[in-house]
Amino acid sequence: MAIGLYSAVRAGGEHALGVPLDHGGGGESVVADASRPSEPPRAHDLGPGAGGVLAIAAGAYHNLVLTRNGTLYAWGVGVFAGSGARDGCIPALGQRGAIDEVLKPTRVILPKSLEPVSIAAGGYHSVVLTRDSRVLTFGAAQLGQLGRHPLASPQEDGSGLPVDDTPAEVTGLPASCSPIGVGSSFYNTFVLCKRGAGAYCSGENQSGQCGPGMPANLQEMTLVPELSSHRIRQIDGGYCHTLALTEDGRVLSLGCGEDGQRGSTEAGSTDISVVSLPERASAISAGLNHSLALTESGRVYAWGSNEYGQLGVPGDEPRALPVPVGGLPRGLRVTGVSAGSTHSHVITEGGVVFSFGGGGSGQLMNGKCDEARHEPTPAVAAVEGQR
Repeated sequence: MAIGLYSAVRAGGEHALGVPLDHGGGGESVVADASRPSEPPRAHDLGPGAGGVLAIAAGAYHNLVLTRNGTLYAWGVGVFAGSGARDGCIPALGQRGAIDEVLKPTRVILPKSLEPVSIAAGGYHSVVLTRDSRVLTFGAAQLGQLGRHPLASPQEDGSGLPVDDTPAEVTGLPASCSPIGVGSSFYNTFVLCKRGAGAYCSGENQSGQCGPGMPANLQEMTLVPELSSHRIRQIDGGYCHTLALTEDGRVLSLGCGEDGQRGSTEAGSTDISVVSLPERASAISAGLNHSLALTESGRVYAWGSNEYGQLGVPGDEPRALPVPVGGLPRGLRVTGVSAGSTHSHVITEGGVVFSFGGGGSGQLMNGKCDEARHEPTPAVAAVEGQR
């Protein structure tokens, strides 16, 4: 199979999502997902008029795609899909009343006149930032991850837990916030406010991932006090830890750290940690229990769980401090990183994607079924899929 070229890649739960350049990439509206053992990524053509892909996001069980004409698409499955009852993930697809998986990109209808500009996908929920600085959420709500109380259109999934598949605006943000960015973790929603106005979080807080000393579950968007004195440019979360990238290139962490995912040797600390990197970071990504950082010179560092090789180094021992990812070809400049449940991706300036970690569902994009891979492997070209 030929090596593929991609303009963007995102790691999901046990799958990956990319924008293939060899299918038109920036000119055509094509995305490709990798979620089948021993198969290459499968391309999905969004059809004429989509205007090209602007942004992609991969959750634990679903995908989001935003096109340049402002259309939002979603597809994916839930762990109980096909059971005849609503699994918690299904409402994250934004399809009113759906009870089964959606196998190809399907349009999400947003409130009229609202134009999406940024997206994020969590474990069972979706987050959208609009051009007029509104933040919309939809999906599972059992731990407050939708960041709004009360729910706009409350429903229940097959287990009786609260969900809301209707995109609606979060509550708890002050007018002074003027959101400029959004992020997510498995059970959290994050909102970045305009410069100097802080960061807000909702959802699970059992491990202090929204800040220690606050309630275990936050139903509305709540200020993260530990980040208030920092100018944050990016925020991302894993299962129970949070990473924040400051404007001056520092990486901060909150939440759990038993596997070293906070980048600190003090696993039980509830205080904010500063991850020790040899130079300024330009991008971060939080996996389920591991973390990645890209530095300004194009080097990649990883820390946390390495059970499946997701740090890109030998052995399966966790690393509490950042280690450089090995095995990447010399001369290729890395421009992006993405961490999934147990796998990782890096994308280079030329569009080559390298993947490592767990690949039993084909999420390494290499057309193989690697249960654990400690060295980077190049992604292969996508094949035609559904339209």
